[in-house]
Amino acid sequence: MERWQHLQVRVNRVQHNEQILLVPHQHDVETELQDISPLNVVAVLDELGSHSWQLVAVLDDEFWMKRPAVDTSGEVHVY
Repeated sequence: MERWQHLQVRVNRVQHNEQILLVPHQHDVETELQDISPLNVVAVLDELGSHSWQLVAVLDDEFWMKRPAVDTSGEVHVY
């Protein structure tokens, strides 16, 4: 059975300011997301997709994603 990593993408809207949060933090993509406006959630999801994240659920301003878990050697976990 394949193991998965999970990611929650939250869009926080405070007055006229928006912020995108990744829970847990994803250091491999956060620097690439800095140039994308929080108003463009689709561009953020596209960027995450280029890092093997798959969208699996949406609830209001929360987007749930998954990708195959990888060990430190770069191998995908398969059981």
